[in-house]
Amino acid sequence: MKVLADSFFFSVILGPVLEEILFRLWLVYNKINISITIVCFLLWINGLVFNIYWFDNYKFTTYFILTFIVLFICSLYLFKKYEKVKTFNFWNKNQKTFIIISCMLFGAAHIGNYTGNNNSIEYYFITFAPQISFGFILCYMRIRIGFGASLTTHSLNNFIPLILSAFTC
Repeated sequence: MKVLADSFFFSVILGPVLEEILFRLWLVYNKINISITIVCFLLWINGLVFNIYWFDNYKFTTYFILTFIVLFICSLYLFKKYEKVKTFNFWNKNQKTFIIISCMLFGAAHIGNYTGNNNSIEYYFITFAPQISFGFILCYMRIRIGFGASLTTHSLNNFIPLILSAFTC
């Protein structure tokens, strides 16, 4: 039962929240959204480089939260100090490019979902295509409906296979 609870927490709650923040929150220009995304990205990269699992225990979770708050305040301060109208115009002008980049990164982040030993281009295209397509759907929802809609859709998408796998075991 603990394994199912952990799987639920990581794949239906924490995973979608962090992925939506990293890949889609910043698509709508807002100083707070961009600051949150930058901080999460820095903490994620820090976790990868130093092999830190932020949510393994309370010590790391507390460190994550405190670091997030400090970096967020610094990032927000820098955005307020250096923001210009040119930045907003650049963001809106290049939003389609940002969407494509977001979807490609979302697909690349899910490469570990498949365990194949085939390294051909066709294999990667077939394995990335569903995530990239789903990334476009989530980007559309994020921009047109809001962050909550893309987060809920992402969570439901992860919940369905989790339930199916729980009933087949």
